[in-house]
Amino acid sequence: MRFFLAAIVTLIVLLVSCDNNTSTMEDSKSNNTTNSENNQSNSNNALNNNNDTNANTSNNNNNSEEIYVFGPPIDKPQTTYLIDSITPASNPTYTLDAVALETLKTKITNKDFGNIDSLIIIQNGEIVIEDYFRGWNRHKLHYFYSVTKTLSAAIIGKAIEDGYISSINNTVIDYFDNYDTIESSSDYKDSITIEDVLTMSTGIEWNEQDVPYLLDTGIWNVENQLFKMYYQAEGGDWVKYILDQPITYEPGTKFVYNTASMMLISGILQNEIGKSAGAYMDEVVLAPLGITEYTLVSSDNGTTDLGGGLQMHPINMAMIGYLFLRSGNINGTQIIPAQWISDMSATHISVDDYRDYGYLFWKYKDNHVAQYYSGTNDIFYAAGFGGQKIIIIPHLDMVIVSTADNYFHEGPDVDNMFLEYILPAVVAL
Repeated sequence: MRFFLAAIVTLIVLLVSCDNNTSTMEDSKSNNTTNSENNQSNSNNALNNNNDTNANTSNNNNNSEEIYVFGPPIDKPQTTYLIDSITPASNPTYTLDAVALETLKTKITNKDFGNIDSLIIIQNGEIVIEDYFRGWNRHKLHYFYSVTKTLSAAIIGKAIEDGYISSINNTVIDYFDNYDTIESSSDYKDSITIEDVLTMSTGIEWNEQDVPYLLDTGIWNVENQLFKMYYQAEGGDWVKYILDQPITYEPGTKFVYNTASMMLISGILQNEIGKSAGAYMDEVVLAPLGITEYTLVSSDNGTTDLGGGLQMHPINMAMIGYLFLRSGNINGTQIIPAQWISDMSATHISVDDYRDYGYLFWKYKDNHVAQYYSGTNDIFYAAGFGGQKIIIIPHLDMVIVSTADNYFHEGPDVDNMFLEYILPAVVAL
């Protein structure tokens, strides 16, 4: 393949025997970097290592063979993690029942929810649970997939504050006068705004969720429109590919899930700021959160995959969730504007009978079973392919992070774990 995503496309399903008493960590700190461009340019190597490295796999609790669709976990430790320095709440009002949590961990170990790789819960400013399964530990990178989108929205808010973008009401097409022609031009296409992209309502003809991402063989499905873009975009120009797609309805009127539209955000940021969206994300979000080890996929022409290109430590996923819980402020530093976090987590468009959507955040409607347990409809969450989740519950002062390898799993999974075990374990103080 001509671009970085090729590292992911050829997948090998590996059977790895995990030793119960071993945990291998890379010994050299020289591999650590705070340079975002290095993290992006090295994403190809990092993903290849994830497919090829059998020996550096840590234990799982069952001492059994594990299947890793995208290869076994590899260590890429940071020296420190900012999450360890957050301040506990002074007057907590809720806690979690310890017995219920132990029952949950047993069920995870028994694979009642498929292949769960990590579960982290932060409540009242403290790490309540940080458990890893199937060979994962704190220092191993995990695929983020569409959870990446939420960071895309966050950096749009920061770009507005920094003066690079004047409004989310600006039309997308105005940022791409570098293209001589755009296919399937129309008044609707000319009217697509940044807000339409953030709410998955661009009106672009797109069919991503009705076709499986993966074939049964573990290979990306090129019949899925997203992977048609990855394969067929000329010169790796993902922005031009999505801009050229036809429009089927008025922008802003209908939710249609479209990962490729995140490339428009990436292109806008790159054109306006003069650096890749990944470099800007590192500068304004990841570095301030102490996140120095990650990989981020880019195309041949330098477009950052803001739709699903991140690999990161699960504990740093929790740090990102905690940033949203604390309205963009960590240890007294306002990283993302508080009003923008509020806007992101507000309802902007209906998805279906049970879900709404904010700015690249999912939300539950009042009739969803989650409201029965939580009592207050303030839950918002980011979700990624295979069971990756960051769930934020402000009134419970709680962040829940899960990572998983449920790419082929059928049956109860992360949602059931959250709705049937975590929420019912909440106890008022």
